[in-house]
Amino acid sequence: MNFDSFPQVACLLLTLFGLLALALGARDLWGAWRSSSWPATEGEIVDARVQRFSRLSGYKEGPNWTWRIQYVYTLNGARYEGMRAYYGGEPSLGVARNIVARFSAGAAVKVYYHPERPGTSVLIPGFNRFTYGGLILALLFFSLTAWLWQYR
Repeated sequence: MNFDSFPQVACLLLTLFGLLALALGARDLWGAWRSSSWPATEGEIVDARVQRFSRLSGYKEGPNWTWRIQYVYTLNGARYEGMRAYYGGEPSLGVARNIVARFSAGAAVKVYYHPERPGTSVLIPGFNRFTYGGLILALLFFSLTAWLWQYR
């Protein structure tokens, strides 16, 4: 293997990951901005839990945590299901527990829905600190690319 080409390959991969993170971050920002003006309707939480999962066996970190929220709402006689609490990345375990406690199963909630596509919805409209995660990750990838570029 030729290690002279490592910086170029690493820069290419970091740039690709940065572009992916930028696209996902832009999607979250766009969704958060749009959702801040969506109308609301009443809904009900069907399932809310923090759950453990294991990454692929090659990872040494062990078990990780994620959260799941599922809700239902009715508009003009049609029933919809949603699973998005807000636009943005996944929070820490502590924040996930707070969100699940806030939206416990069986609770009545306000559901904010896209007026033209009512199947698209959130429980927390607008921006939050997790909305910017994709952009921060993209900045990190692009910064690493710039730093590594000097060794090409």
